[in-house]
Amino acid sequence: MASIQDSLTIARSAILAHQERMSVTSNNIANINTPGYHRQKAVLSANPPINPTMAETRPYAVGTGVRVADVIRVYDKFKESLLQEQTSSSAYHDTMASGLSDLQAMLNGIGDAGISTSVQNFWNAWQDVATNPDSVATRNVLIEKSVQLTNAISGMADTLDSFRAYICDGTAPNITGYIPNDIAAANTMIAELQDLNRQISTTINGYSPSTLMDRRDQLIKDLSEKINITVGADFEISLDGQQLVSSDGLASQSLLVSDSTTPIQLSVINAASTVTNVDVTGGSIGA
Repeated sequence: MASIQDSLTIARSAILAHQERMSVTSNNIANINTPGYHRQKAVLSANPPINPTMAETRPYAVGTGVRVADVIRVYDKFKESLLQEQTSSSAYHDTMASGLSDLQAMLNGIGDAGISTSVQNFWNAWQDVATNPDSVATRNVLIEKSVQLTNAISGMADTLDSFRAYICDGTAPNITGYIPNDIAAANTMIAELQDLNRQISTTINGYSPSTLMDRRDQLIKDLSEKINITVGADFEISLDGQQLVSSDGLASQSLLVSDSTTPIQLSVINAASTVTNVDVTGGSIGA
């Protein structure tokens, strides 16, 4: 027969278990604005019962209360994968829109400096010559407009070359520009993801390192904004079929960029200095 002491012990277990649940809820509220944080949930489980002994006549087991068996992350792999894909696509189109807007502004120019204005003036001058072919003045105007158009096209070519240099300038190891900066940031993320995979894969005693997992998810999202990565079920991270980070964090590859070709060629390089070209079709770097 259960004693008063047993009842108090059960009540105590309930208070402690729900106190832990309150702590988990408080932690969720405290981290509501923390990037990458996933809501956690306390899982309750019944304590092992006391089975009847030979000295007792009861034919049943007596419960001993409740405990928090685990604290788990509320995580949906399918939704996270969709978010990752859309993040990469969104970053690609945002970067492309920004770049094309800059190019449009360059092509439009300002007033008479614009290509469209110079072309229009050039054809108007031809029309004037066709209308009055004997006029020396109209011929001189045509020559002047032709020179203006030539200068405008030459200046626009220089502007476009400068714009390309802004995207990717020079060759390794002295490359500077938009893409190299993004690649440097991506390589920093890859190195941290490798360390996180190694730490998470070596976690012992069934402990769930929620904080490390949250950080990994946030880094995957940030890396998706740069390139169109593929994340496996075991969190192996790859790009265009090339592994960037192994699931156990024991191997990784870095990104490289070469300005020697048009379009710009991107590659990955492993610890053995083997370089493999990759096709980046998403994220800001892909754009």
